[in-house]
Amino acid sequence: MGQKFTINTFRYFDEAEKNAKKRAWFDKNKQRYEDHVKEPFSHLIDQIQSEIRLPKILISPKKITRPLRPKNKEQDL
Repeated sequence: MGQKFTINTFRYFDEAEKNAKKRAWFDKNKQRYEDHVKEPFSHLIDQIQSEIRLPKILISPKKITRPLRPKNKEQDL
């Protein structure tokens, strides 16, 4: 996979919005998230960090995670 956002990034978000209440969909599409969202976003963060040195602010791709579901939403599933 390349390190740029692609049409697959936006397709992932469109489908994720439609399946927001379906945990199984997110579990099934975890690799798509890793490949098309997290990897290019991590690359972008690395580029920003190398070009813009902000004092006392560490931007790290390791801090990127999937959005967490509020506890009350999990109970609805």
